[in-house]
Amino acid sequence: MITVSQVSKRFPGGTVALDQIDLTVARGEFVSLLGPSGCGKSTLLRLLAGLDTATSGIVQVGGLAPVEACRRGAIGVAFQRPALVPSRTALENVRLTLEIVRRPGSFTPAELLRQFGLEAFGHHYPHQLSGGMQQRVNIACALVHRPEILLLDEPFGALDEITRESLTGWLRGVISATGQTVVLVTHSVEEAVTLSHRIVLMRPDPGRIHSVSEVPAAARIGDWTAPAVVAEVTHLRRRLHGVVPAGAAA
Repeated sequence: MITVSQVSKRFPGGTVALDQIDLTVARGEFVSLLGPSGCGKSTLLRLLAGLDTATSGIVQVGGLAPVEACRRGAIGVAFQRPALVPSRTALENVRLTLEIVRRPGSFTPAELLRQFGLEAFGHHYPHQLSGGMQQRVNIACALVHRPEILLLDEPFGALDEITRESLTGWLRGVISATGQTVVLVTHSVEEAVTLSHRIVLMRPDPGRIHSVSEVPAAARIGDWTAPAVVAEVTHLRRRLHGVVPAGAAA
């Protein structure tokens, strides 16, 4: 479904954000990119979304260049800061995606908001919604046109931990129902463990893949305090500490 082969990204000035990245993501798989700041996670996601181009190597989404995949409506993207139009209601923001991609959705925007628990807030403007509600609308915008692939760049990163844990469980249910292929950028080990089939651990300077690990099925549950989740989180944190330079923030 997603193929990244020998991809490097160098920015003007000489900074190497990504160096020789190889990664494949199968149809229906949920893969998280985890690592310290500056390891190239968001840069890689931008390449997958067709928002930037690689300096060298090949990026394909469903056998197409990312820009072409986006043009065909095969990709949905949601970032940490909800990209909602302030002058449009929640319902109108979701409709806007269909207007832009010109591709019918599996559900009407109103049906999707109902599934997302936002039926009573469809006529509210973004400033009238909580941060968690705004992010649910943001993800609804990314999903309404039935994309095969969903790319998420720290969608819950700006939220408090309680809301974040709640929305992580909510997202798991949404993806389980829709069957999308998902690539998630996150700094949260708990988020990565409880959502993902595989976790790609990245290292900085330059951005490279340190390791790829499968998440045990017992850990892919909603309770962050469950023994299987705690054990996997502890194991992954130890590995993460091995790739974070002294003084760097994860």
